[in-house]
Amino acid sequence: YDLFFCLDCADKGRLEFSTPLFEEAKRRCCIDHHIGQGPFTEEAYVDQEASSTAELVYQLLDPEKISKRAAEALYLGIIHDTGVFQYPCTAPSTHRMAAVLLEKGVDAANIIQKTYYEKTDKQNRILGKMLVESRLLLDGRMIVAGLSKEEMAAFDVRPSDLNGIVSQLRLTEGVEVAVFYYEFREGGYKVSLRSGDTVDVNLVASVFGGGGHQRAAGLESPRNLEEILRKLEKEVCRQIGEKAK
Repeated sequence: YDLFFCLDCADKGRLEFSTPLFEEAKRRCCIDHHIGQGPFTEEAYVDQEASSTAELVYQLLDPEKISKRAAEALYLGIIHDTGVFQYPCTAPSTHRMAAVLLEKGVDAANIIQKTYYEKTDKQNRILGKMLVESRLLLDGRMIVAGLSKEEMAAFDVRPSDLNGIVSQLRLTEGVEVAVFYYEFREGGYKVSLRSGDTVDVNLVASVFGGGGHQRAAGLESPRNLEEILRKLEKEVCRQIGEKAK
């Protein structure tokens, strides 16, 4: 290909199956609202203040030429990265962009219901398990829940079925940081972090080589699970000024 676009991807390591196409392309361009380890493409449009990568794509387009189908895709990207306009990254400009997209005929209520709130029976069951088995740490300011490979197999769930669990955990009264993990290979864990107004989880994740945003971040680690959780607790404590127990 003459040009390869990397969207919402802060580093080459996240391209996975498309890496060969990336490497063979004549030129590469990254559009993202995450700050990675540095440029990995010839061209880049990166703004960590943007609500979403969808917002950045919108800014590169002529609004008059945006079709209804494209508007639906852009609106979908904006609502998911802003938590339906409730995350701190949401700016007045985000609402103005959304308004233009709605004028294209986007059915906002249907998109929000079908893609953001609606869950399968399988998703509800695993969410219920996580809520029941979650643990409160740091006097209730941190909540942790997670799944082993065996548990995922028993409930017949994939990573895509786990979306939204960490955000639901964060809604627990008094919780500043929510941690949700799952085992994605033998001895390897993926961890999602969400926070309120006190803790920058991007800094927490960066200790493990991960990253994201101040209020939403993630990481991968081959370490022992208890070691991961101890280190996470220590880093959260560092920010809220308490000692890990």
